[in-house]
Amino acid sequence: MAACPVGAIGADGYFDFSACANHNYHEFMGGFTDWVGTIADSSDRHDYAERVSDSETASIWQSLAFGPNYKAAYCLAVCPAGSDVIGPFLENRAEFQQQILRPLQDKEETLYIAAGSDAEAYARRRFPHKPVRRIRSHLRATSIEGFLAALPSSSNAAPPAISV
Repeated sequence: MAACPVGAIGADGYFDFSACANHNYHEFMGGFTDWVGTIADSSDRHDYAERVSDSETASIWQSLAFGPNYKAAYCLAVCPAGSDVIGPFLENRAEFQQQILRPLQDKEETLYIAAGSDAEAYARRRFPHKPVRRIRSHLRATSIEGFLAALPSSSNAAPPAISV
């Protein structure tokens, strides 16, 4: 919870799938189409350079050449439940937090977040040193059933009652 840069894991056990997926899977198809839209909307290379940092461009280019990469997955990196990290965590929790957790919290990185989402408010409050790139949600339904299934995960609000 303390390492998640988009606040997708709540203290009460709430998990914001949309916030996690939008950030972690940014270099997959949704992020690629968002990037192509940014290119198309840019008036020239200078306008593009103002919208997208060199490191973001390189990251997308690398994902095209070598396959997409996950953006964070910090929850996996710091979770003491894994057999390779439980020992150091149990032996010296403060040292574990200093050596493993703190560098992830302090890391300067672009966060990919749906505009107006809870994740955006969380990231700006908790990690003001991390630049936020507002994106469209990458959740894309391919059927009515898929759309309805995604509703609870794309917002903190309860899904609307829908009759068919």
